[in-house]
Amino acid sequence: MERNVDDISYKVELADAENGKDIFSYFDMNETTESVSLQKYGERYVFSKVYLDSTKAIEFISFKYDNKHLSPVNYYYIESSIDFNNNVKKWSGKECDTSAGKMPEKKDGLLLQVASELCVNQNKLSYGPNKYTGNDILFYLSQITDGVEKNSFL
Repeated sequence: MERNVDDISYKVELADAENGKDIFSYFDMNETTESVSLQKYGERYVFSKVYLDSTKAIEFISFKYDNKHLSPVNYYYIESSIDFNNNVKKWSGKECDTSAGKMPEKKDGLLLQVASELCVNQNKLSYGPNKYTGNDILFYLSQITDGVEKNSFL
């Protein structure tokens, strides 16, 4: 996609470097208050969006793309909030996946919005206080599998 270097808002598509074909049939947007990135960790790619406004959230998908084959897609959403009464910062989030490696088919929607639909339970998850080990922050994520929510400590 062509764009000016000074453009703040632009469309981002993930495509195969060899043949130029889209990996996903959806695109996402880089906006003034939302920054997207693509990184590789080992064999997995991570496409993320960080919200730079008061939301203090990040959402991302993780997947393998090897020999033109897409692995199952994992979706994560993590947000923070502050309990001013108790002076505690809290984190919450959700994790979902698709065993087929396919995203739901719909006519419109951004990549991460469509990925979030992998989570069938759209209820707001309860917050848990941070736990610390050295400089690492540990927090709870709810895993939703076939509509059943299960908390796990990360």
